[in-house]
Formats: sequence, C-alpha cells, structure tokens
Amino acid sequence: TAKASAPEGEDRGLSIVEVAKARMRDSVVENRGQPQTTRVTNDEEEDDAEDEDSGQDHGPLNEAELSRMAAMLSASALVVASAGGRRLRKLHVDLNRILDGKGNSGVFLQYVLSRLHGIERKSNTRLNPEADLSVLEPYEEALNLALIVAEWHDIVPQLQEQQDPYVLVSYLFNLAAEIGHANRVLRVKDMVSNVAEARWFLFWAAKRVLEQGLELLGLQSVEHM
Repeated sequence: TAKASAPEGEDRGLSIVEVAKARMRDSVVENRGQPQTTRVTNDEEEDDAEDEDSGQDHGPLNEAELSRMAAMLSASALVVASAGGRRLRKLHVDLNRILDGKGNSGVFLQYVLSRLHGIERKSNTRLNPEADLSVLEPYEEALNLALIVAEWHDIVPQLQEQQDPYVLVSYLFNLAAEIGHANRVLRVKDMVSNVAEARWFLFWAAKRVLEQGLELLGLQSVEHM
C-alpha cells in the first residue's frame, strides 16, 4: 500500500500529483531559467548550451516545454516510487526525497538517460555494431556495465513470472549506477574513431535497455534536463 505525505502549507488542497508537478516545474525553472514566450534554437546554440557528455541544456524552455517536462519528471518520480516498493509492504512516499533527483528515484533515472542522449548529441559518433569491443577490456567499469546490460534478457522473463515491478525498478537503479561509473572513465567525444565507436556502442546498448525499462513502467523518456 502506497501512502504519500499530505501536502502542507501552500500545497494544501492540491493532489499529490499536482504538488509533484508544481515542485518539478519550480526545479526545472531553477536550473533552466524562467520560461520564454518563444524559443528559437539552432544546432550551434544547443551545442554551446549543453554540458560536455551530459544531458543538461541550460537554456530556458518555453511554457509548453516547461509544463511537459515537469509532467514527465513528476510522473517518473511517483511511478518509480510506487513501483519500487515490495508488495505486501506499506510504502511511505516522501515527496521531498523522490523529487530531488538524488539517489534512487525516477528523476534520477531520467537524468541518467538524458546524459546518454547528451553523449550521442555531443560526440556525433556513428553506431557501429561491428565496433572492436576489445578496446574496452582494460576498463572494469565497461565490463560491469556490459554484464548488467546482458542481464536484461533475464529480467524480462523474471518480471513476467513474478509480476512484481520491484524487480524492474531495482534492476534499473543498478543499471543507472553502472552507467554513471562507466561515464566517468569512458569518454566518447574527441576520442579516436575505433575507441569512440566501441564506447558509444556500449552506452547505446545501456540507453536502449533503460528506455525499454521506462516504457514498461509506462513512462516517457526525457532527452534534455
């Protein structure tokens, strides 16, 4: 049974969903700036605004984009918090914890995914299924990420058998953690082509699994944060 803290103060009278969306909107505005009435971007502006190998784009959004992102992130926070608890156990949902994007949360999963999209945009490395993966062998982080990506084929049948979303959410948290470890040492942008292609192939596989996991939870993926 999931139970969320009742809204307090200025949030009183709003539903948990409304409070979550409003707080995520405030968080996005804090990071990206007040919404613009119009937003004109080109590839050069986006390249300058985005952190290297990250999913962060620091330019302000327009109101429609801001509302959409807040809705997607708040939905991710609430769904993952609800699905991430063991069945037959009372679940207390702390909005302050699940909305801050730190630790195991739906917002954190979306952040990790946005970083992978950022690597793809910034590195402009082609996806090469024939990439020489032997160049990854010296890196323990690459091996650990490859192993957990390979577990995906076991997770899906396990999820079908147990019909417990905790199995999926727990796996996605572990996957996101390994992506973070690998991202610290496996730079893609500006590397020689064979190294960049091997590293991007690994990150691409991890990105696809994370996207599929979020889809199974009924969540849309965020490409920019």
